[in-house]
Amino acid sequence: MDGVNFYSKDEIWYDLNSAPEVDDHKMQVLIVKALSTLDPNIVDKVCAKVIFVSLNEASWGIYINHNSVRYKNKDFILLSPKIYEFDESEQIRIVLHEVAHFILRHKTLLDYEDNSQYDRNEEEADKLVIQWQGIYHKHNP
Repeated sequence: MDGVNFYSKDEIWYDLNSAPEVDDHKMQVLIVKALSTLDPNIVDKVCAKVIFVSLNEASWGIYINHNSVRYKNKDFILLSPKIYEFDESEQIRIVLHEVAHFILRHKTLLDYEDNSQYDRNEEEADKLVIQWQGIYHKHNP
């Protein structure tokens, strides 16, 4: 991971086509800002295989894999304006947490048979976000 060259926000904005399914400009900017803290290989996977969607009201974020909803064989990350209740660093952490579920190929919330696996996956996603943020801050002090 030494020598990581992170994408600029402009490059990510272009790759996401400014997240057309997200009609909230503030949310688009947040998604781009969060992705700009990730290794370019992860950003490429996200841009190719994830559709971000803004919700009216819900929890702060939800990951839905392509096995639960069929649309162009892509996964979904749904983000709610409730995310704005937090400061910017926590908003970014929430977006990255949902991206971590995608990278880790976790089940969708509705697909869990018991809470113990759900809880383990939540913890696993949190640990990955901490790892990503450590790498980013190491290269961008």
